[in-house]
Amino acid sequence: MRGGRAVGRAAARGWRAASNGAGGEVYNEPGGRLFGEAPRQPGERRQWAVWEYVWYPTLLGAAIICGVGLSAAPDTRIKQWAIEEAREREQRLVAKVRAADAAKAAETVEVVAAVEGASVSAVAAAAGDPVEAPAAEP
Repeated sequence: MRGGRAVGRAAARGWRAASNGAGGEVYNEPGGRLFGEAPRQPGERRQWAVWEYVWYPTLLGAAIICGVGLSAAPDTRIKQWAIEEAREREQRLVAKVRAADAAKAAETVEVVAAVEGASVSAVAAAAGDPVEAPAAEP
């Protein structure tokens, strides 16, 4: 238990010493140098640091990969899904209506043929609808 207090006191003394300036304060006077670089002469190019040769091409590559990746990503918005779903439902409904209309037209041709006493293919040909005649029963 006593060892823990001693460490705590030493740490507190070190903090106090640093706060009083005994450890030396680190303060950079403003000298007009951004990031510690000396001002360049007009027309003089800045020399890159070693890490910049790796950093900038990597950053550019990551930006290109993100741009391509995000442009190729699927559209997952709810509105886009709803539009596609509505189109699919409309196509199914139109297909059902067309099938029902075709069945109704064939039924109408059969009824007219029965009323007039003509064959189904004759009535269909007169109406301009190519309906196949039903197979004759033996």
